[in-house]
Amino acid sequence: MFIFYILSFLLFSSNTNSQRCTSDQDCPTNYYCSVLDGCISSGNTLESACAVNPCQQNCRCVQSRIHGSGFYCDSPGFLGKTCTIPKPTLDCGANRILVTISDKILKEYGMVPANSYVRMGTIPPFRSTSLDFDQCSINTSSNGLFTYTIPLPFQSCGTSTFTKTSTNELTQVFTNEVWLNTKGMLFDVPVPIFRWTCAYSLDYSLVTSLIPAWILYRL
Repeated sequence: MFIFYILSFLLFSSNTNSQRCTSDQDCPTNYYCSVLDGCISSGNTLESACAVNPCQQNCRCVQSRIHGSGFYCDSPGFLGKTCTIPKPTLDCGANRILVTISDKILKEYGMVPANSYVRMGTIPPFRSTSLDFDQCSINTSSNGLFTYTIPLPFQSCGTSTFTKTSTNELTQVFTNEVWLNTKGMLFDVPVPIFRWTCAYSLDYSLVTSLIPAWILYRL
């Protein structure tokens, strides 16, 4: 215990600087500001994290102190820590909205189907019947895909809607979110994956979008 304490103290001391600060600009090169502890060495981890791009599918590596690996991958559609998960598909049909997600997403976050599930709906969970919850929280895939079907009137799984007017055109917009979560635990630790949007105009032309939600929450 004594040896461990000494090593821990030395490690902490070597990574700190007595200089007080209010922002990173107040610190020497390769140090960042902690209001409580002063300037703390970054150990060049941020600079090296993206030196060789770890992101696949031409995704952009972004340095980050809040992520365990020192980076996250910025992508308009691909999922996973290094953009290894195929992007979801969104089909905004006239009678149903179809969303599919690769089942590889569970393994990416260290989850297994036995104690986790993919969830469509807002967090905290919307108030609904148990049947609706079962239909919106799935852990069984088919052909490598989790599939959600939202039938008319596009209100299941807590799907929200609003009306938008632009250039004299009236558009009805439907939107929802997809999360990962565990079950059988004392508390939830949901992981946001993406948000989808379908917009229906009066002439039935469609506008679709998939908005990744992991930039602020990504592990």
